[in-house]
Amino acid sequence: MKVLLPFILVILMFMTSMGMADEVRPAYLAMQEESPDSFTVLWKYPLSTNNQAELEVLLPDGCEVLGDKNQWLDQAYTISRWNMRCADGLIKKEVKVTGLDTSSTELLLRIEFLDNTTLVERLTPVRNSVVVPERQTITGIIKSYFVLGMEHILTGIDHLLFVLCVMLLLRSRKKLLLAITAFTVAHSFTLIAATLGYVQVNPTIVEILIALSIVILAYEIMRDYRGISGLSTRYPWLVIFIFGLMHGLGFAGALGEMGLPQNDIALALLFFNIGVEAGQILFILIVLLLLWPLRKLFGKRIANWKPFPAYAIGIAASFWFVERLTSLWS
Repeated sequence: MKVLLPFILVILMFMTSMGMADEVRPAYLAMQEESPDSFTVLWKYPLSTNNQAELEVLLPDGCEVLGDKNQWLDQAYTISRWNMRCADGLIKKEVKVTGLDTSSTELLLRIEFLDNTTLVERLTPVRNSVVVPERQTITGIIKSYFVLGMEHILTGIDHLLFVLCVMLLLRSRKKLLLAITAFTVAHSFTLIAATLGYVQVNPTIVEILIALSIVILAYEIMRDYRGISGLSTRYPWLVIFIFGLMHGLGFAGALGEMGLPQNDIALALLFFNIGVEAGQILFILIVLLLLWPLRKLFGKRIANWKPFPAYAIGIAASFWFVERLTSLWS
C-alpha cells in the first residue's frame, strides 16, 4: 500500500482539480441578416477568458455600427449586441477577431443570411479570421460540426467523469460495451429530439441531473467495492441508458447555442454526434492506455485504488449538484 500511495495521491489531486475546474467555454460571435445588408450582431465571451480585454471584433470592410452597443453580464459570459450595416453584404469579406492569438480561447462564428443559408466556422489562436464564402461547403459543415462535437465532450469534464465512472464500475468488457452502447443510443436520441424542438427542458435542471447521475455512479462504485450489488451493476445498460438521456439534453443545449445550418440540419446533427462519439472513444482509449502499464506493474492490486477516484469524483459532482441547484433560486 505504501508503494501505491504516491500514485493514489496524484490521481486524487488530479481528479479533484478536474472536478473544480470550469468547463472550457468558447467565445461566440453571431451575425444575423435582418434586411438586405443589415445585420444584428451578438458577441459573447466567457468571463474566465485569458486576456479577455484584448479580444475585439474587427468590422469587415464597408461595414459600420448603427446606433449604440448594448452590453450586459449573463452568468459566465459578457454579452454585447449591436446593429451593423455592410455595403454589398458580407460575402467575400473578412471577419476577424483580434486577441485570439494571445488567448487560450476558441471562437464559434455563426452568420445567418436572409435566404436561410448559414455559415458556421471555428476561429482559433492560429486562425483568427475567415473570409465569408458564398455558401458553406458540405466538407466545411462536416469538419466544423465533427470538431465541435469532439471538442464539446473532451472539454466537458462532467461528461468525461460520467464515462470514467462507467469504466470503474464495470469490470466485464461485455457489460462495459453494452453500457457504452446504451449511453450512445440514449444521448443520440435526446440530442436529436431536443435540437429539433420536440423536447424542451430547463438547461439548469439538465445540468443538475447530469451532476446527480455522476454522484449516483460514484456511490455505486463504492457499494460494488464493498461487495454490494446495486441496480447499476445488475442492469448497467438500463441505468446508463436513463442517464444517457440526460446527458443528451446537455449536448443539445450546447448545440443549440452553436446553431445549425438551416439547409443542412441533418448533416450537421449527424457529424456533431459522430464527433461526440469519437471524443468519447478517444477518452476511453486514453484511460485504458494509462491503466495498461499500471495493471502490468500491480496486477489485481490495482482494484484497491477504486475508492480513491470514486471519492474524488463523488465530491466534485456533489459540489456541482449543490452549486447548480442553488443557481435555480439565484
